[in-house]
Amino acid sequence: MKLSSLKKLFTLIFITCIINNTFSQAKSENITENKVKKVRYSFITELFYLKKESNSIPYNYVQSTMSLRVINGIQFKNRISIGVGIAAEANALPLSFDLKLSPKGNVSVPVLGLNMGYDFFNKGEGVRINPTLGIKKFLTDKTALLINFGVYWYESSLTTTSYRIVNYNNQWGSGTNYIFNSNTSNTNNLFLLIGGGLSF
Repeated sequence: MKLSSLKKLFTLIFITCIINNTFSQAKSENITENKVKKVRYSFITELFYLKKESNSIPYNYVQSTMSLRVINGIQFKNRISIGVGIAAEANALPLSFDLKLSPKGNVSVPVLGLNMGYDFFNKGEGVRINPTLGIKKFLTDKTALLINFGVYWYESSLTTTSYRIVNYNNQWGSGTNYIFNSNTSNTNNLFLLIGGGLSF
């Protein structure tokens, strides 16, 4: 992703926070614990920017990417959210289990999250782990703005093929043989993550 695109993403998040802060002040007094159902269905949609933590990787590996994630689950008094979801990433569609924890609060609270996924479509790149720490700011008693920071890890495999040339000359003739050799190695992919979304 180009630097200009990253600046646009940060600007969009910043403007969203300013608008939210301006227009939700009058509503903040009405967001009370008494209005929140104990258990209810929740829908979360989040957009993340992921940047590779290290440059010491093969040239054909992803350096940065975007991830769009949607989660359906159950929410307990706006404090605990448990759900399953799917994400759209570069060459991947991982399914995941998502857990978010936050303390009691009526307007803004910190959120600790853990998303554990598995990509069934890419052989050798299955398990994905994504812990996050962020802020949850209520817009209404059921809708909240999420801003998250964290890391995103998965292991991928790379198969390289090499060959050597063997020239021969014997009683049956002369020529060249190509001897091929394949080698598969695993690489840890660690991304720094920033993003945001809405919880309904």
